[in-house]
Amino acid sequence: MDTREMARKFSAAMGHSQDDSPNGGDKEIWMALRIWVALSRAHISVVAREQIELTQEGITRGEFGVMDALYFCGTMLISDIQRKILLSSGGVTYLVDRLEKKGYVKRTPLKEDRRAISVSLTSKGEKRFMEIFPNHAHGLMETMEVLSLDEQMMLKDMLKKIGLRAVELVDGKQRTVANNK
Repeated sequence: MDTREMARKFSAAMGHSQDDSPNGGDKEIWMALRIWVALSRAHISVVAREQIELTQEGITRGEFGVMDALYFCGTMLISDIQRKILLSSGGVTYLVDRLEKKGYVKRTPLKEDRRAISVSLTSKGEKRFMEIFPNHAHGLMETMEVLSLDEQMMLKDMLKKIGLRAVELVDGKQRTVANNK
């Protein structure tokens, strides 16, 4: 689909006549959509590469994410791991089960609250993480080296700004929904 066809469909979806173009009053919306598509495609591509490399290591992205959180943050509760890697608690529990079967993590009930379980890397898990991490980090660096260091820093700052804005908007909507109940 060429750009004109996309512009025509965009205008129609926005409820405008075919004479309206994304270069008019909808320029900001059009650009936001284009950025979202570019960001999504970049994310999918980087994740695909990462998954190929991790699969060769015999580990999933989710498992690696749990190991990464535990390596850099130390012993954590499942709920803390969940917040760190942005998965549901059930998803994290499943990943911890898999890592425990591989001997990479151990669970320890908390003395103060036996319902709560802390998770930590075993020495085998730490060793395995350190076998994988350097290649993982190098692969990400190799992907990002298409940008200069200045561009990488600007991109990081811009993505953080977008993420914080999204959180701000979600928080506002959640407060509005809660107030309307």
